[in-house]
Amino acid sequence: MRLTISLDDDLYGYVKSLARSEDLSMSQVVNKLIRRVVEVPAHPIQVPSAASPWQGFAARPGVIIHRDEAQRMEEEEDLARLEALGFKKK
Repeated sequence: MRLTISLDDDLYGYVKSLARSEDLSMSQVVNKLIRRVVEVPAHPIQVPSAASPWQGFAARPGVIIHRDEAQRMEEEEDLARLEALGFKKK
């Protein structure tokens, strides 16, 4: 599918240099970066079969993480991945 987008100057430079260093087109690099962010984890979190009414899950015995906390942690991991790729928070 074809799509025209506008990139900030710093992101354009990053994608262009990555494309050059990996001998890929800019479109291939953008696709690759987006796939890294949206890729389904290889080991999804297992929710216990007897979930309690508060909708949490056990991360390890004795430690309970609620869904809101798990979502916040996932968002922080996503931001860390983007920063590791050279993207900056505004």
